Amino acid sequence: MSWNSLVQAFHSALIDELTERQPEPKPTLGLPRRGPGFSEPAGADRVLLAATAEMDAMEGRALVALAFEPSALQTVSASAPEVWASWLGRVTGHEFRLRSIAARVSAPSEIAHGKSPPLVPGSLVWIPIGVGEGSCYLGFGV
Repeated sequence: MSWNSLVQAFHSALIDELTERQPEPKPTLGLPRRGPGFSEPAGADRVLLAATAEMDAMEGRALVALAFEPSALQTVSASAPEVWASWLGRVTGHEFRLRSIAARVSAPSEIAHGKSPPLVPGSLVWIPIGVGEGSCYLGFGV
């Protein structure tokens, strides 16, 4: 078991969540962007939720985050906390069981622009996902 397994579970569940909320046009995947420490995804006008994740098979904690441009939330007709709750239910209910992952995710907190998340990782990857005219970003860092 590795952190990569956790990222795959989060990513798969997010694509499923966004596709169910907005089947056409389908979400489009962008190229991941990696950077040191914590940096916000491109575009300052967004809602960012972050939490920590722990896996029984790994030492330490990881940061998991979702960032939404307002137009992406408008496209899926939901608030960021609504998408987070439904997405996390998919992750913990289906993806963790499918991949035999034993992990816990803390309650999310909204991160104000320019502020630090509950855990500042050594490295962070943002995966952009196009949703309608906007983007959603999955962030993961250890």
